[in-house]
Amino acid sequence: IPGSVVYGQYVPSQKKLYYNAKIFKNKQEALMYILHEMKHGLDHSGDSIGFEQNEKNVGSNEGATQRFATDIAEEMLGEKIPETTQTSLGIKLQTNLDEYQIEDKINELFCKVLEISRADFLLAQNEENKESFNTIINKFNEHANFEKFQQALDGIYAIQEETWVDENGELFEIEKEPTEEQTQRAKELIKICQNEIFKYVEKTNPSKLGEIKE
Repeated sequence: IPGSVVYGQYVPSQKKLYYNAKIFKNKQEALMYILHEMKHGLDHSGDSIGFEQNEKNVGSNEGATQRFATDIAEEMLGEKIPETTQTSLGIKLQTNLDEYQIEDKINELFCKVLEISRADFLLAQNEENKESFNTIINKFNEHANFEKFQQALDGIYAIQEETWVDENGELFEIEKEPTEEQTQRAKELIKICQNEIFKYVEKTNPSKLGEIKE
């Protein structure tokens, strides 16, 4: 992989994994990205890769895949990856992920209000028939709009892509810093995700609304 923007890539049409080994800082980082791309390959079934299908749910899928890779790397190495202040699209947050931090945080909140464990969420990502994931979507749709939520989360991922590739889809040599306009767009999309989550909590467990908002 040329340049230093992309850590790894799974190419579905080839069923091949590619890695940018020259940029890995240490064994821990290398393992995380090896696991990340392997997970995409293992989740590839027909026209879906995990949650992602026809370029939808890519935001949730990347957040979940990076969470899986980080958790499994901790297990394999027998060490905890500490939470630090990370910046994603100009937005600061506490996390032990070094990529897709916003998507992971929104996934975490989504699971919390639906009372689903992170482990069960990742198991739903593995299923070929997506029965569990469809059940989760239907439950959310009882009081909120999953399509609106999913489109906003996909939009956050798309803004990240703008910092990796040019208008012709070619990789930059180095990752671009997000502009103020991109950061503002990301914040607006985060707000859409939050609002759909708040709608669900307001109908199912209003006493928890303050805690969820915090």
